[in-house]
Amino acid sequence: MNKLTIEISSYPKSGNTWVRHIFREVLRGTNASRIELATALHQRGAQQIKSLEPIEISSLGLSLRLYKSHICDHPELNPNRVLYAYRHPLDVLFSALNFHATQALMLGKKVDLSVFRDARPKMVEQMLSDGDISYYFDRFLADAGASLFPRSLTGVDTYFDHVGAALDNPKVVGVKYEDMCSDVAGAIEPAICEVLGLSQLGATINYNYINKNTKGSDRKDFFWKASSGGYVELLSAAQVDRLCTHYQQELKNLGYL
Repeated sequence: MNKLTIEISSYPKSGNTWVRHIFREVLRGTNASRIELATALHQRGAQQIKSLEPIEISSLGLSLRLYKSHICDHPELNPNRVLYAYRHPLDVLFSALNFHATQALMLGKKVDLSVFRDARPKMVEQMLSDGDISYYFDRFLADAGASLFPRSLTGVDTYFDHVGAALDNPKVVGVKYEDMCSDVAGAIEPAICEVLGLSQLGATINYNYINKNTKGSDRKDFFWKASSGGYVELLSAAQVDRLCTHYQQELKNLGYL
């Protein structure tokens, strides 16, 4: 058996959960010893990965320890390979804001109110109605998302720091959220093969089933729009142009310009 530790990573609100569900169906399709979502570890340490029981895939000759972390290539967990999802920063911005608001307003969870203007949580639609969208756009233009997830992304300040460092890491296989929206199998299956060291996957994945449990589910508290390019409905063309000018090289590096 080839023993591998595989991390599923992303900047938050970039498609990580979608990828985890797809990976679970890979386990199902290859008759793995267990079929489960990758365990979320994040800031927890090496003792946690040691406690994960390996998942055996006899048909592929693999023994996997599989986990999710928003800390890419977690230094304490030291994965063999990382499957990293990334998404347009403006879609990430509004998905993150709506997620935080949902946690506070709909689920009653404690959130860091510094994320919000005047510490007042609002859903994105309400921000738009109240004329607050420009405030959040201008803040993102200034800090590239450093204020979106305070204290939760160890050692990384901004969206571009996180994604750029990940895609420069030789352990990482990147998959773009927008490519998954256009052709999910064509985008994700070669990436999964690469992290597992396979020439072909050898599994049929039921993407309709996955979508019913993720993007197409009733869990709008978590998945919200689950689409690409929604920021164009919230921002003016001039605002989008400002972002493209300000972060021109970074966006080019990610294939968004």
